[in-house]
Amino acid sequence: MNAEEILGALPFHYYIIDLKKKIIVQTNDSKVKPGENPCFIQLFFKENPCKEVNGKCICQQILEKDSKGSFILENKEIEAKKYYKAEVKKLEGDLVLVSYSNITNETISAKEMKINARRMSRAEKLASFGSWEIDLQTNMIFGTNGAAEIYGIKSKSMPLDELKKIALPEFRGVLDDAIHELIAKGKTYNVRYKIKRPNDGQIRHIHAIAEYREDKNMIFGVANDITEVVNSQGALHESLTDLNLAQQIAQIGNWKFDPENRNLQWSDQVLQIVEKKNIPASPVIEDFKHFTGEEHYKLFKNAIQSAIIEGKPFEHQFQINGENGPDKWIEIICKPDVEKGPNGHFLRGTIQDISSGKKTENELSKINTLLNTLIQNLPDAIYMKDINYRKIISNKGDLINCGAKRPEEVIGLTDFDIFPKEMAEKYFEDDQQVIEHGKTIFNREEELPGNPKRWILTTKVPLRNKNGQIIGLVGIGHDITSRKQMMEELEAAKQKAEESDKLKSLFLANMSHEIRTPLNAILGFSNLITSGELEQEKLEYFGKIIESSGQRLTAVIDDVIDISLIQAKQLKVDQKAFSINDLLEEIYEMYKSQKSEKLQNIDFTVDYCGTPDHDMLWSDKNRLFQVLRNLLDNAFKFTEKGHIRFGCYESSSEEMVLFVDDSGIGIEEGKTNIIFESFRQAQEGFSRQYEGTGLGLAIVSGIVERLKGKVWVESELGVGSRFYVSVPREMKEKTVVKKNMEKQPEKKETLNGKKRIVSFEDDPSSIEYLRSVATLLGCNLVNFEEPPGGIEYLRQNGADLVLMDVRMPVMNGFEATRIIKSEFPDLPVIIQTAYAMKGDMEKAFQAGCDDYLAKPVAFKDLKEKIEKFTNQNN
Repeated sequence: MNAEEILGALPFHYYIIDLKKKIIVQTNDSKVKPGENPCFIQLFFKENPCKEVNGKCICQQILEKDSKGSFILENKEIEAKKYYKAEVKKLEGDLVLVSYSNITNETISAKEMKINARRMSRAEKLASFGSWEIDLQTNMIFGTNGAAEIYGIKSKSMPLDELKKIALPEFRGVLDDAIHELIAKGKTYNVRYKIKRPNDGQIRHIHAIAEYREDKNMIFGVANDITEVVNSQGALHESLTDLNLAQQIAQIGNWKFDPENRNLQWSDQVLQIVEKKNIPASPVIEDFKHFTGEEHYKLFKNAIQSAIIEGKPFEHQFQINGENGPDKWIEIICKPDVEKGPNGHFLRGTIQDISSGKKTENELSKINTLLNTLIQNLPDAIYMKDINYRKIISNKGDLINCGAKRPEEVIGLTDFDIFPKEMAEKYFEDDQQVIEHGKTIFNREEELPGNPKRWILTTKVPLRNKNGQIIGLVGIGHDITSRKQMMEELEAAKQKAEESDKLKSLFLANMSHEIRTPLNAILGFSNLITSGELEQEKLEYFGKIIESSGQRLTAVIDDVIDISLIQAKQLKVDQKAFSINDLLEEIYEMYKSQKSEKLQNIDFTVDYCGTPDHDMLWSDKNRLFQVLRNLLDNAFKFTEKGHIRFGCYESSSEEMVLFVDDSGIGIEEGKTNIIFESFRQAQEGFSRQYEGTGLGLAIVSGIVERLKGKVWVESELGVGSRFYVSVPREMKEKTVVKKNMEKQPEKKETLNGKKRIVSFEDDPSSIEYLRSVATLLGCNLVNFEEPPGGIEYLRQNGADLVLMDVRMPVMNGFEATRIIKSEFPDLPVIIQTAYAMKGDMEKAFQAGCDDYLAKPVAFKDLKEKIEKFTNQNN
């Protein structure tokens, strides 16, 4: 392809012109014939201004300034006006290269845009209207001439923060919030505010609306100066000021409904009351369902229909849903016109906000309920008397003190109607001092009538009204019977305590040492661990020390608890058949594992029962384990080398004798008779060599006594000791089970023979509280956080009592109670719940429960209920 072919293939036309001759020398335009006519005739019409301007050729004028340039050409035809852009470049001699581009469409569009811009500018000025846009990337705002004129600024672009300063201070926060809501939540930007124009200082009212374009990260909006509109409405607003003010003060609005065109109209105050922004432009009666729930909407609809059809007025209260706050209560009054039209009666009425009154009413009800609940559930006796000394309030504690069961038995009565004359006269003298003289009686001990004796600590204070007048009294009686009895018991025990003072002092010193020593290790090494400055090896080592000290402290606590149970004769035993050899084997393996280091210097052996017929024993396996453990712990404590042997000494059909033998330090002669006493040791005082509480052998003695056996010791100082434990076999006809029968499945005992309580509760702290109370009462508690699992457990295992919460996952407590009662009608169920409104107790009993407790559940009440329902199932 040659050069001419390449030039001919270009997408635009070019022309090489001889400026001197004014002719086209060369072109790729097939419609033009080079050299035949002047260039302006070939390219344009004769009258085309390309010929010359001011006597000179345009191309020549361009080239005189530079070697290349461009210009715009326009023909003068009205119907087919065209525009071209010419590019001129000088070549050799008189030759120039010219190319033309048709820019007619672009030029016409640009002119139309200018015309539209001028029109828009005039429209904006006439309508006090302007458009603007915010570039959120640069935080700059750009506006039209109309916008600049509205805001009284010269520049059509400026930082957004600068423009905000034009708004009056009280509206700046409103504008910020509106922009934030528009961007963050897509809420409509539609705000009215005031500005102070910088150019003339005028205060103007502005109405602005906008939309957010996320793809452009810009806000596009328009502003309208509504100052004149606002001012023109002033006269109208002035005439309605009194009415609006009255409506605002009373929080009341008016409305009317024309049944012929179903047109509903209401005042602005109604909109403020219902707080609904998205209300249709032409609302109808059915729109009320957007304000309230289904139940209230049905009531409203029925009342409206009766009013339209029958002309029946109504006054009803409704609860409506708040859009920007809590729910509200309104009262709607409807007064239909007397004359009925073809489509029904014309309705007129008012809507009033009664939320404040409803709130006060509800709060008073809650306060009364709370006070009544508080008074009725306080452990102290609470009562009130009027100015005539008659009781007007009496809680459960006061009823008990009065010897009554129901409030009706004491309300309206004086003390002379309730108590013996002497006691009533004394109470009356006190009441007179309080009511007539305004004195306070504080914490005075009083004995109540009846048997057994009861004592209360009485406080009485004047009850005054808001004017300070005494209108009665409030009395509080705190039961101190237990304290009085305790004081008597303490006095009776004083002599005995003094006699054993030395022994107790030694014991307390010993216990202080036994408790503080492991605590010292626990707290000390805990502080070291939490310091964050120890190596991993040290952490593990110190952790083992803390664990060991914790076990030692636990053992001390266990000993104290066991000796307390023994002294109170409350130590429980659970006797059943078991293999003594299995017990011995279990103990032997445990000590081999725990004392492996010490056993390097001690020969540790076990003697099993050699008579298979006498291997089985009817006793408490766990208690015998505890006995042997205490004896072996002593043996290991006092033996550094030699031997420790234990096991079955002899076995017959009447008794079994176990032993623990060691080669330790032995016991001094004359002290073997005191080591089984509580708080006693062979070595006592601060100089004793071996640690311990001194309770181990006392516990052994107590357990063995409870098992109807005996314990004794043979010892020689420096040689060693041998302890013997004899327990009756008591097999008789109770069992003929041999050792080889142990593999047969035994009937599973129900949670160690304790009462079983199944609770349905999903709150961790409540679960722990229930479990603690159950344990304290000697019961076992099994908890389920979801009712289906607990119901299935009851089907498999049964229970003595069910404690049921109401609000739980999967199924509520009422439903679960119905299921349980349908399958286990005799199983008592107590519903205990944090829901304590008036109807909740009725729902509980309708579900089939046997009793009801409202949270918070006092320990006294829960204990009373558990004991009541577990004891009745004995």
